Amino acid sequence: MTQMHPFHESARAVPDRKGIALFRKRVLSWFNKNKRKYPWRETRDPLRVHIAEMMLRRTKADQVKPIYERIFAEYPDVESLAKAENKRIEDILYPLGLRWRTPAFSIVARQIKERYHGKVPENIEELTALSGVGTYVAGAVLSLAYGKKEWIVDSNIVRLFRRY
Repeated sequence: MTQMHPFHESARAVPDRKGIALFRKRVLSWFNKNKRKYPWRETRDPLRVHIAEMMLRRTKADQVKPIYERIFAEYPDVESLAKAENKRIEDILYPLGLRWRTPAFSIVARQIKERYHGKVPENIEELTALSGVGTYVAGAVLSLAYGKKEWIVDSNIVRLFRRY
């Protein structure tokens, strides 16, 4: 009898520890060989992670990188971003075609400033209470910025599991 791959459709719904460890090892090995360098991967600043995730929705990472750097060169913290004029943010985001998202950047910064005294929340309930923040962005902020174990599942992750 041939041994079934731990994530094969006919296998148990939940793989065993060995299968999970093997999968994790392979994914991390692939990532370490193929990862691209992005500034949001090199920070644990929750605001920068949050803004990056907002920009990365339906946008290629290579296109986001220069705009991300430009936003934080002009608006390095919650205070300055909360005070930013929508027109200026719109001008910065223009190359990404994100004009329709412009107000979200200022609104979220103001909410963080006013509700949480300028500190990005550290729990899913408060993060998802922010304007335009869903479970994916909240999970990314909690996991990447705060080092908490949270789910971050998007279409790329689903595709990875299906292929594996």
